[in-house]
Amino acid sequence: MNFDRLQVNPELRNKWQAIDMGIALARQWYWPLLLAWVIPVLIVSIPFAIIDSTFITLLPLIIWWLKPLFERLPLLYLSRYLFGEFARPKMTLKGWFRLYTFDAFAALTWRRLSVCRSFTLAITVLEKQKGHARAERRRLLGRSTNRAATWLTITLIHAEMFLLFGCVSLVVLFIPEQVDINYDTLWSIIENPTVIEYVYTFLYFISIAIITPFYVACGFYLYINRRIELEAWDIEIQFKQCAESRLQNARKQQNREKQKRHLPDLTKVRSIITAIIPTLGTMLIGGLLLLPAAAIAEEPTPKYALLQESSDSSTTSSTTSRKTLSTPDAQIPPPEESQTLWRSDADATLDTKERILSILESPPFVIEKEVHHWKPKTSNGIVKTIREKIISAILSLLSLLGAPSNRIDIALFVEILLWGLVIAIIGLILWHFRHHFEGLIAPKSKSLSPLESDIPDTIMGMKVTQESLPTDVIGTIQSLLSTNQLKEALSLLYRANLHDLAHRHHVSLKSWCTEMECAQLAQASCPAPIASYFTALTHCWLQLAYGHHLPDKSKILSLANDWSNLQHSPPQVLDHGASQ
Repeated sequence: MNFDRLQVNPELRNKWQAIDMGIALARQWYWPLLLAWVIPVLIVSIPFAIIDSTFITLLPLIIWWLKPLFERLPLLYLSRYLFGEFARPKMTLKGWFRLYTFDAFAALTWRRLSVCRSFTLAITVLEKQKGHARAERRRLLGRSTNRAATWLTITLIHAEMFLLFGCVSLVVLFIPEQVDINYDTLWSIIENPTVIEYVYTFLYFISIAIITPFYVACGFYLYINRRIELEAWDIEIQFKQCAESRLQNARKQQNREKQKRHLPDLTKVRSIITAIIPTLGTMLIGGLLLLPAAAIAEEPTPKYALLQESSDSSTTSSTTSRKTLSTPDAQIPPPEESQTLWRSDADATLDTKERILSILESPPFVIEKEVHHWKPKTSNGIVKTIREKIISAILSLLSLLGAPSNRIDIALFVEILLWGLVIAIIGLILWHFRHHFEGLIAPKSKSLSPLESDIPDTIMGMKVTQESLPTDVIGTIQSLLSTNQLKEALSLLYRANLHDLAHRHHVSLKSWCTEMECAQLAQASCPAPIASYFTALTHCWLQLAYGHHLPDKSKILSLANDWSNLQHSPPQVLDHGASQ
């Protein structure tokens, strides 16, 4: 991606500002996006309308069902326009076929009713992801954007309905009150179903065509905004601008040094001229005085001879000047010196990119999780026995239904299979979205203790397990303070508080949480005294860890005593309703 040609300012926006930016993009390139959607729809719709008028009834349903495919070409055009490629994309027939058939079956079946389609469409069309890779990419991008994409779909669906009803009302409003209408003829026309279906299909086509560019553009910029948040495009652009400014300044400095190297010193030239001019003048005067009188009295040469001599002298002087210009005094230095600074900056840029990539490939940006699941054995004997059992069950079911030659019995068997398939699909959908129903069936209580496996052993690089802490934390802190080991004493107190929050007050701390995130979680899950105490301890720890400011011994001792008093008090459960 060429960020230099990006048509928008790549700054991080919230979700609703990103939707507003998508509306601005749709208004900027509305007509190309509209044509990119209308032309494929007409190519598909016109044959249905011409071949048989009975297909016109199904045409709105076909347009609606194929909307995920029709929205791919406007998205492709918009992505090119956003990065400054305003020429029409040249694609072969194979390219068009890939555009509309890539992962089309999934887009038209189990993902057809997805309310985040505008947001996830770029993953399929632009990133060419499908299957497990697409699911992981969608999970990463949609962690904080699915809600905005869902409300975008709901809002624009209602906008399409309002436009459809508005078009019908507009036709009625254009009929003047003074016009005498023959209602018998009007009702006879309306009772013809073909006319109504054509009118409804046309109005439905117009309403979708008006809304689709805004739908595609808003979902696409939600995707771009999420990419900016994850990949820090704005920071990368700032780095590139800094590198370019450094290169330009280095080139200017190098050109100045070259000019200084080739230009002669004016003071030296001036001294040489002032020394040569008197000598030349003296020699000229002496030569004129030494000329004999006969040479002065000679016959003047003809005019044409003087002209020829002057032309010869001018040609010789010009040739000599050209020779001197063609062979300069000093050669241009080799380009190795001019490329040294460029190579050093390029190496520094490559090292910076490698460091950034190494940081992004390590925690907390990459979360490794161990997953256990059941896997069937691939033994040939077990597969064979299972296959035989399935075949015997089918044969027994057929024997119960009767002779297979009877078409009614075969149709009944197929109907049973189809209903079983429908029930299985519904069960799979409910199982896939089971996490959304857990809150409705059995709401989770925030006061329940988490699993021991969810509590991390290390937070911010510090061990918070019971084994890493001494038995008498307060006594150890006092002994460390007596030997003026203030940093170790405060570190032990902070780690003991983190262990207490995770195990005693059941705060869901993670290994990648920062100090302020731990304080926010404590405020949300702990009673007010414990939350205020941990906030004060966090500020004291931040001053030591990042500001290198050692607190007073009395302050650390008072924090330790306060924690000891809180330890002896019974644990309390935060009343979220009262706090709200």
